[in-house]
Amino acid sequence: MNKKTIFIIVLTVSMITMAFARGQGRNRANRVHTFDVTAPVDITGKITKVETVTNGKGRRGSGIHLTVADGDKQLPIRLGPSAYLDSNRWEFKEGENITVKAFKGTGNDNGVFFASHITRNGEQLTLRDQNGFPKWSRGMNGQRMGANRTAGRRGCGNRFNR
Repeated sequence: MNKKTIFIIVLTVSMITMAFARGQGRNRANRVHTFDVTAPVDITGKITKVETVTNGKGRRGSGIHLTVADGDKQLPIRLGPSAYLDSNRWEFKEGENITVKAFKGTGNDNGVFFASHITRNGEQLTLRDQNGFPKWSRGMNGQRMGANRTAGRRGCGNRFNR
């Protein structure tokens, strides 16, 4: 074999190795969640557990998970990124009564609920639209990225009232 052939083989093996290495070590935070948007459910109850789950990217990479007692059932509910909830000034405490409109998880997410709207003390926060698309993907305060630019700031003001 000549040097050119050896170089091509080494390069090809290196690229394949790097491609496989990229897929290794992914955690649950990087996977895609699946849920059924055709039949949202209403959950009304008392918060029994508030969890901040991180994916190793600091506060911006953390999410809020709740457990809500609805009758005799303890239901796991996934809200969204802590930064989105913070930007909308929403905090959750055990013992609070809330109503959640949520999508039921499917596949690996079976048994888990993904919040679409939360109502508490007459205030409402929208987390996902009717198609399950997260509001934080539009910017951390629910607006399109780059909307309402004022003095170099992105997303001044809040389109979604709590």
